[in-house]
Amino acid sequence: MKEKEIHKIIDKLVSNRELETAERLLENYLEVNPYDVDGWNRLIILETLSPLEDYGRASEYLYSALSYHKDNKLFFVLLVFFTDWYLGGLDEALVKKAMEIIQRIWKHHQCYLTFLPVIFKVKI
Repeated sequence: MKEKEIHKIIDKLVSNRELETAERLLENYLEVNPYDVDGWNRLIILETLSPLEDYGRASEYLYSALSYHKDNKLFFVLLVFFTDWYLGGLDEALVKKAMEIIQRIWKHHQCYLTFLPVIFKVKI
């Protein structure tokens, strides 16, 4: 997190099991600093801790985080995992987005594969 002091306060709140107070503080922090990936990470994971264990809310935070960090694959993977395992299954929009990401990754790596014969001087 950008703000070291807030980081310390949140760590103390979590270790004292004051999770709802830590959650409110993180929400307020992210309203001002929505591009802080670490802040989103902390808020999302906080929602999955006992006794909160609110995967629906964690998923809502993931959607919000993805609106600022569109290419964050970890956020997307967590969203798919939470939705599939804890919220009853994937919807069509998530499946479509997953397929787009898979195709984009494949295209990205496929261009590297075309250079392998040149790099290693072999025929394929």
